[in-house]
Amino acid sequence: MFNFLLSPEKRLDSIEGFNKNIVDYFSNRDQSIKSEFKNKLYWNLAYKLREQYRNFRKKYPKTLKRYSTLKVEDIEHDFTLWWIIDFVKNDNEKNYKFICQTLFKMSKNEFDEYEKRRVEFEQMF
Repeated sequence: MFNFLLSPEKRLDSIEGFNKNIVDYFSNRDQSIKSEFKNKLYWNLAYKLREQYRNFRKKYPKTLKRYSTLKVEDIEHDFTLWWIIDFVKNDNEKNYKFICQTLFKMSKNEFDEYEKRRVEFEQMF
């Protein structure tokens, strides 16, 4: 489908648009994280989420409007948080807990409990 043929509210935002929404979302909580790392994380996340939106638009054509602009609830979705944890862990294993706690606005205990539940869930399959 040609994006330019759609009405503006049904056009899929650019990767830059997705990245801007992600940067805006995390902007008030990521000051202690290195800029280079944040940029890499946010672009990776923007790419993954935009691809997911693109796939949903193909699979469910009636959802073009819903999957046109990144929604905050999709950034806060557990699968998105898991992508972030995996990305941070693979790139910066030594500090991944601190980085994730900071991004998710969680205390150390809250993040440890969240990660414990995440691992338990993954072990179910």
